[in-house]
Amino acid sequence: MYSDLSWRNFKGCLKALLQELGSDKRCQQVDGLLQQTECRDSKRSWTTENAEIRISGLVIKQLKPASDERGWLAECFRCDEISKEIYPLMSYATMTLPGHARGPHEHLEQTDYFCFLGTSTFKLHLWDNREESSTFGEKMTVRMEEGVPMIAIVPPGVVHALKNVGENEGLVLNFPNRLYAGWGRKGKVDEIRYESDYNSRFKIEA
Repeated sequence: MYSDLSWRNFKGCLKALLQELGSDKRCQQVDGLLQQTECRDSKRSWTTENAEIRISGLVIKQLKPASDERGWLAECFRCDEISKEIYPLMSYATMTLPGHARGPHEHLEQTDYFCFLGTSTFKLHLWDNREESSTFGEKMTVRMEEGVPMIAIVPPGVVHALKNVGENEGLVLNFPNRLYAGWGRKGKVDEIRYESDYNSRFKIEA
């Protein structure tokens, strides 16, 4: 899979060799073949341990970067592609070191709109804690691969945790539909944390 560092190194070495040999046309042909391979592999760029999305309202999708010689650009969200109820009110970025996790926690009203930038491999753990949900009690683990930018939209009441299981610093953006601590940071924080609750059933498995 092209998200592997060895694959990226191979691409770079091959293109550098062709450029050194002065074969610009061949380099362009190889570049096209590599992009086709990446497109085929991108269909397997994320996996769930349950083989399907089993939590109601959860959205997992791959970003569609536009690539050129400078790198790539991807739209994280568009207001014409998401419902008004989850329009972002703020954004923030996190960097998670290899082997470390954030969560588990949940929100009563906030929808999280995570953008995994593909700098490392993550496991996203999810538990449906909504008694009124048709999938109440379901648990899922989604693997976000390095090198493949992904989106995860997590509804309120779904407990979630993310763990960096890769070897690099992991960068994740979030575009929630609620302000942290309300307007002017004078409100209540919409967050129920389970990290320090040893009796909690929400545990991150190794």
